[in-house]
Amino acid sequence: MEHYGRTLSPCASIRLHGFLQYLRDSGHLEFRSLLVEELFAFAPDVIIWHRISIPAARDVDAMVAIARLVGARLIYDLDDNLLDMDDHGEGEKYRTMRCAVARSLEVADEVWCSTPALSDRVRPLVSGTRQVAANSLDPSIWSASKRGSTRLGDPDRLRLVYMGTRTHDEDFRFLCSVMQILDTRNPGVFSLSVIGVCERPPEDAPWLDVLEPPLFLGASYPGFAHWLQQQGDFDLGVAPLLSNRFNDCKSSIKVLDYAAIGLPTLASRVLPYTHSLRTGVDCFHAENTARAWVDELLKLASDRPAMNRVAGTAGQLVTPECFATGAQFRLERIQNVASVP
Repeated sequence: MEHYGRTLSPCASIRLHGFLQYLRDSGHLEFRSLLVEELFAFAPDVIIWHRISIPAARDVDAMVAIARLVGARLIYDLDDNLLDMDDHGEGEKYRTMRCAVARSLEVADEVWCSTPALSDRVRPLVSGTRQVAANSLDPSIWSASKRGSTRLGDPDRLRLVYMGTRTHDEDFRFLCSVMQILDTRNPGVFSLSVIGVCERPPEDAPWLDVLEPPLFLGASYPGFAHWLQQQGDFDLGVAPLLSNRFNDCKSSIKVLDYAAIGLPTLASRVLPYTHSLRTGVDCFHAENTARAWVDELLKLASDRPAMNRVAGTAGQLVTPECFATGAQFRLERIQNVASVP
């Protein structure tokens, strides 16, 4: 599995570890997290790797050689469009690993993608089968205490929260333009708490509050989830996302994360947030214009019942049953791949 130092990457926690641990604990399979050179001794039936957990194409080929010797089948999991990151904030970091991603897609007997758009994007490179394995939240990490609860809040103030990796500078600049308009029209009515998102948030914005997770959390996704659930009583999660080749393949996991802390989401009306989420039911949508976002936020500020309804519906996307369904899907795919001669 992919690690950041000694810690599982958030991708590893979300896409693999939680599901495999659940299936192991329920007696369906045995799994071990191994280095490539340890695979021969374990002689697995199926090898699953993901993202850049094997960062060099030559090491992917070494894994394939071992798999052939022990008769193992191969599943590769991908949750982001790592092939099209030239304009992304982390593009340089991933540029040297793109060959490993392409090679992984080519050699896998089956590829799991987090979204239909990502599945379509990798189609030309995949020689095996493709499956859309959607994200689900591990109930052992996220508490259900706030989920679907009615939020009264301050009727005179709408408290927004925006969280993400520090690679959303353009999305954040767009949101800042929205907040500046709102604060000019209605001073003090809208506030925004930001967690991560960008490297240098503005220092002269009275509506902005920057929240910094403790350094000891590092890259731990379970640690971050626990910390987030202890934070302020927000009213609405926001997920601005500008359309480009990388973003169009992203998943709607921000909506799930916000739902896990009892929040509805206002998201950009782009493919990641529209292919499976219903407007006014699972989340709220706004076109990627400042005017559309301003209008939608003004409307939501005066309609708390609508936000409470959507928070309740979104909470049904992050139940233990949803996670169990995701685990069962992965088990069936593993069994199917393993059964192919």
